[in-house]
Amino acid sequence: MDVKGCVDMRHVASKLLFAHWSEAKRGPAAPDRNDLDPGAVGAILQDVFILGAEPGAAWRYRVAGTRLSGFANRELRGEPFDRWWCATDRRDVQRMLAGVAADDEPLVGGVFGLADGLRHEFELVLLPLRHGGRSGLRMLGGLFPASATARRISLQVEEIGLVSLRGLGRQGVDQPAFGQREAGADHSLQRRRAFRVIEGGIAG
Repeated sequence: MDVKGCVDMRHVASKLLFAHWSEAKRGPAAPDRNDLDPGAVGAILQDVFILGAEPGAAWRYRVAGTRLSGFANRELRGEPFDRWWCATDRRDVQRMLAGVAADDEPLVGGVFGLADGLRHEFELVLLPLRHGGRSGLRMLGGLFPASATARRISLQVEEIGLVSLRGLGRQGVDQPAFGQREAGADHSLQRRRAFRVIEGGIAG
């Protein structure tokens, strides 16, 4: 599995997941969930999830890795994806998901998690999937702890929040952001100057 082209992802697990998604694609279209091979990414399954949504309904966890559910201190399966996020970020998260689903393009982002008053860094990857021949109904993702400390210990992460987002081309190369949100334009964004949006996703 070639991860060399995934140059704009910092975490090796993000690169591995993206590489498997890329290999499973059917030409330019996103792969179907049934095209995925869990064994090919077995080393990172504990941090991987699959989201599902019917038209007009909220995105929910259909599958969530054991360490991911452990970080949340609950079984995430069936839970709305935005529930774990900071209240000030939930609208942005909903728009983020809508953008990935509509554009059929992958996304990578920086995420922080608050645990026992400390901030821990994670990398988020969201990859569109087809389901029953249709796009916009399923999504493959991973939330990977960036620090060795977070990977070693059992954290109880109370909530997670957005730091940055980058839309990716289908070869894993960073695409120019469509726009830049002004720090101070929204009180929820004042704490993260690097917040960027993806074309067709979190604009305005």
